[in-house]
Amino acid sequence: RDGTAVLDAALAHDIDAPYSCKGGICSTCRAKVVEGEVEMISNHALEDYEVRAGYVLSCQCLPLSEKVVISYDE
Repeated sequence: RDGTAVLDAALAHDIDAPYSCKGGICSTCRAKVVEGEVEMISNHALEDYEVRAGYVLSCQCLPLSEKVVISYDE
């Protein structure tokens, strides 16, 4: 909850997460929130129905809960 995006936190912990632009445009880092709550600060790639289904751009989402689990495989 220190303002670090979920993707940046994953990379800092040597998790091999997919990404490309880190600007919310390419959607390479698209993931589904499995547990926890996040806030997406910018979205230029996902459709409204994807967001409603729980998908986020991990480069643009900040954790709002203590624990956040996302899946890049869904």
